[in-house]
Amino acid sequence: MPENEMNKLYLTNPDLVIREEDENGALVFNPDTNDVKIINHTGISILNICSQKIAVSDIVNELNEQHDIQEGTDVETDVKNFLDEMIATGFIGLAEQ
Repeated sequence: MPENEMNKLYLTNPDLVIREEDENGALVFNPDTNDVKIINHTGISILNICSQKIAVSDIVNELNEQHDIQEGTDVETDVKNFLDEMIATGFIGLAEQ
């Protein structure tokens, strides 16, 4: 992992409203932008994990402990892609160290 990636800490926007619909997903509302996203149970886990400042490697470790990850899944890349999308829409932010 590049040095600049290791130093990034992620934090869920504290104003989010998360409404779990069923065991497969949830609606997430960002009142700052009026955006709504539908996320799966892994996305819910990531938002919950990011309730405290946390690095990508720690998010990946938590997901591996919480979920039965299919062999061959590139969890780190999937997490980074999810974080990038959530940062772009203000659902997650970068936190100062």
